[in-house]
Amino acid sequence: MNENLRADGIKLSLEMTLVTIRTSSGGLDTNARFLKLMGENRINLPFLCSAARDDTTAGTYCILTEDITRANNVIASDKTVMTHIEYLPSVGTISVFPHNFNLAFFGMILRLMGELEAPLHGLATSISALCMVTDFSLLEQIAGYLARYVSLPGNHSPFNPDISIKSI
Repeated sequence: MNENLRADGIKLSLEMTLVTIRTSSGGLDTNARFLKLMGENRINLPFLCSAARDDTTAGTYCILTEDITRANNVIASDKTVMTHIEYLPSVGTISVFPHNFNLAFFGMILRLMGELEAPLHGLATSISALCMVTDFSLLEQIAGYLARYVSLPGNHSPFNPDISIKSI
């Protein structure tokens, strides 16, 4: 790569558990039920992504490690949700904020992830951010590698989160 692209920042999340729910249509929407349970119990979902194809719906959610025991207790109380859920512990998100909307920027970041052979468990994009779910143990390594190819502002804050938001 002969050109650094500009970014407004790179941020890493706290450690989380990835929760995936897959359901077929024709019955209770298990993803909606899961979201209702999390909301009623004030359990934050720092990452969520949903997809539907034909008669199958899939939801991918991240729950902070500090909240997973409480979330598991809530999930265990609902047999419908419990039978459709899969867990992947110890994941985190790395969010990259491009300076301006640029599809080449997103492509470059994904190519760099591929060069690192970093697992990509989830992905969400907008015109202002690219958020990737990967193994928590790799976040620092990935951020350092990306920073070699992405020009960050001089006043860029540390990669790691400095605040934690809790529902009350």
